[in-house]
Amino acid sequence: ENSHAIADPQRTLAQNLADWGADLIIGTHPHVLQNAQWLTAADGRQVFTAYSLGNFISTQEKPNQLVGAILSVQLEKTTEPDGTVRCSVLSPRLLPTVTHYDAGKSNVRTYLFRDYTEALTKAHGVRQAYPDFSLEMIQSIALELYILHTDHHEARLNIDLRYSVHKDPPFCPKGGLQQYKNIQVSCKNSGSIFSRAM
Repeated sequence: ENSHAIADPQRTLAQNLADWGADLIIGTHPHVLQNAQWLTAADGRQVFTAYSLGNFISTQEKPNQLVGAILSVQLEKTTEPDGTVRCSVLSPRLLPTVTHYDAGKSNVRTYLFRDYTEALTKAHGVRQAYPDFSLEMIQSIALELYILHTDHHEARLNIDLRYSVHKDPPFCPKGGLQQYKNIQVSCKNSGSIFSRAM
């Protein structure tokens, strides 16, 4: 709980689920975001695994417990001539979220990060304990997790970290590079999620 690190039992269970036939694995419970990656199942299928999407809505007290994500994917069903049915997971995309509450943990609601504003961060109840809570802090929590691990599969994962005040095109469309403030993120990842260049 409350750890961004993926524990060995989580990895073992995810690999077992992939080997047993799962097409998509979505983990939960740590209350914070954890990395995601493509696993190779015993039969060679690629299985997208999100170890933890964090909290969708909560009144927890630490900034990293207030940053979560929605996972968007396309599922493609294919029926082979012999009647075998196959499911493919396409275009996984993480949409970071921010749980917001006012003073006294009142008026709780969840925003997509792209719709969250600096004015909201200044009004967030968490600032009583964490006065440096800001859009930059939220962005760093979301980005840090998705640059840590690599292997040799292209994740083709988009992560949308636009501020609502910018009218940029979708962040990292189809594996391209999109400059975001002082950070460039390559969605053409060689691994768990993607890498970034400063």
